[in-house]
Amino acid sequence: MTQWRLKSARLRVGVLWRSLFDVGVWSRFGRNPRESLLWLLTPILDVSYQRRNSATIARSHDVVLSNLSALQSGRVKIVDLSELHTLEPFSRYRNTDAADRLGAAFAGHNSDKARHDYHLIYQPILAMVAESNPLPCLFEIGIGSNNLRVSNNMGVLGTPGASLRAFRDWLPTGRLIGGDVDASVLFNEERISTHFLDQLRPESLRAVLQKNSPIDLLIDDGLHTAEANSNTVISWLSVVQPSGWLVVEDISPGRSSEDLWKLLGQLLPAGYQSWLVKTSVGYCFLSRRD
Repeated sequence: MTQWRLKSARLRVGVLWRSLFDVGVWSRFGRNPRESLLWLLTPILDVSYQRRNSATIARSHDVVLSNLSALQSGRVKIVDLSELHTLEPFSRYRNTDAADRLGAAFAGHNSDKARHDYHLIYQPILAMVAESNPLPCLFEIGIGSNNLRVSNNMGVLGTPGASLRAFRDWLPTGRLIGGDVDASVLFNEERISTHFLDQLRPESLRAVLQKNSPIDLLIDDGLHTAEANSNTVISWLSVVQPSGWLVVEDISPGRSSEDLWKLLGQLLPAGYQSWLVKTSVGYCFLSRRD
């Protein structure tokens, strides 16, 4: 990297040196000194200009995103996890003892959903899913990888398939499906099947979801990027059933994330309810088709 920078610096200095002996430069300088000086120094300053330009573009994107998300801010409810149980329809299905048992199931299988208190989200949702369909289908994107070269891996102490097994314990008649980009963690057990999918290839994601539809609850615990998450949302719309749910976990905290998911929720078709839940690690996006 140091050699590359030295070579780049030499090239820029060389261009500047040749420009000093260019008659056209000095005639231009006489007509417009400020513009000519900037033009003359560009070979040296281009890197800093690019950095400042990138920062300016990023700030502009944030401003535009914030403005767009404010147009229909009422369509996505933003709530702290501790207050979720006070809202409909969660309040009608909340059961503290059941939530504790679900948390214990997550912990027993070494799923980080217990540490993040996600059992408080899933307990009422699973109750609604079971009420709507006695033979529900739950699909989770992101089985969990121990491969340190895989993006968003769990590290060496994680357990691939942990949450799928906890959900299987909780849904005795449910069909559990998982998908992951790391083929080495795929497995099949009683009432659990897993498949390769790539969230960054929408056709791959959509094909696997459609093959396993109808899906009552789709969970995105995969790559955790805006691109991957938005591909999941779009693919979910093609397979979601009436009363079907989507949960996107571990969204990065911050105003930009909040604005993005507010806007995304506002762009969903009529007949969908959405919530953005503040958690200890960021946000979870919840959406339900009526």
